[in-house]
Amino acid sequence: MRPILPALALALVATACASPSAEQHALELMRDGIRAGRDGDLDRAAELLGQAADEQPDFVDPLMFLANVHERRGDTAAARAAYLRALQADPTLTAAGVALALTYAQEGDFDGARTWLEHALDTDPGFEPTLFNLGALAERSGNARDAVAWYRLAAALDQRSPAALLRIAALELASGDRGAAQAAARAAATRAPDAPAVAAALRATGAAD
Repeated sequence: MRPILPALALALVATACASPSAEQHALELMRDGIRAGRDGDLDRAAELLGQAADEQPDFVDPLMFLANVHERRGDTAAARAAYLRALQADPTLTAAGVALALTYAQEGDFDGARTWLEHALDTDPGFEPTLFNLGALAERSGNARDAVAWYRLAAALDQRSPAALLRIAALELASGDRGAAQAAARAAATRAPDAPAVAAALRATGAAD
């Protein structure tokens, strides 16, 4: 499954805080935590981001960054706890639900992953990463037809990324439908003509001939 956290973190919007000074302090702690994480000091990053989250429990951004830091530290349980806190603060935060699902998928717990992806889908049916990761989950579970269906929905929602189309091309080629595989590869090429993965798909499907 493709990582989604870097892109999602940039899109998160903080909820209102109790007071301007408290909000400012939490923001400063979060910025310092992000810097520490960027510099590789993950323990310090976790400490600062945890402080920011504790000072402003409804401020979801530090919780999402904190979860990411815990994942980088290899502490999946702590990452899940941070994602759950983010969802408690904002039940509509689909990014947290998808990221939580991925922690289960990475451990091979597809039932746990499916539960949270379906929750994310119910919360926001138009969130492309949910659809893409439902496709990836179906693919890893061996259900190629469902995977293609989810990937098609993801490709329709995000018309810039070739990622879902490339997965469709690979699955259609594996099923023996070269025409469908070529169509998907050519569609991917319209989105990212210079991407090495697109060039590889065109060659593999024969669409480059």
